[in-house]
Amino acid sequence: MAVDLIAESARRGPWITHFVIEGVPTGGDYQVINDRRVQQFLGRFPNVRTILELGSLEGGHTFTLARHPGVERILAIEARAANLEKAKFIGSLLGVSNVEFRQANLEQLQLASLGCFIN
Repeated sequence: MAVDLIAESARRGPWITHFVIEGVPTGGDYQVINDRRVQQFLGRFPNVRTILELGSLEGGHTFTLARHPGVERILAIEARAANLEKAKFIGSLLGVSNVEFRQANLEQLQLASLGCFIN
């Protein structure tokens, strides 16, 4: 790993979401792998291709969903710049290419301007 994961994670902290990058644990304590909501979503939408995620935090759910077969695109909206920086950092380490993160206030955002999200 070219980046000093521990130092870079500490610089961006504190974290909520726990990640394992190339076998190295980093981030916070919350482990998405234990969150049944991801499996419930995929059970309800097994052939999902595009996802609009509102409130993506640090990208834990985002990256889990992005790995699901058939998912072509996720647009993840988050209000906090610090969370977006963390998510983009983790995404670059994971090599995720089907996720776009955007900063926006959901109380002011015109959702229709984001396009169509199909199953």
